Amino acid sequence: KLTNLYKVQQQETNIRGKNEKIEIMGGGFGGGPQQMPHCAPTYAAVLSLCIIAAIGCEEKAAMNTNQNPYHEAGKLAMELLNEKRLQLYAFFLTLREHEDGERIAFRMHHDGEIDVRA
Repeated sequence: KLTNLYKVQQQETNIRGKNEKIEIMGGGFGGGPQQMPHCAPTYAAVLSLCIIAAIGCEEKAAMNTNQNPYHEAGKLAMELLNEKRLQLYAFFLTLREHEDGERIAFRMHHDGEIDVRA
């Protein structure tokens, strides 16, 4: 149990540290520092933050927030998602490809390959 608490505290520190450094250039997340935004790491980052936020909120309902080791990490993840929401939406809109006025696909990154599954 103590090991799990240490891991959660370390995760909170990592989220807090990354939260301060995250700059979404062009609206999406890149695969690493100073890499161009791309749909794949953006999708993975958003889903990861959603999972962390959901665990923090779910556990909060089950116990007092003072006892919940996931509450702070969940709160930070939700704050980051709310802060970057419009930038992410604008990023995906810039990647849409149209043909004859109809949306046909999305590019994976600016000037990148087209993925019809998106």
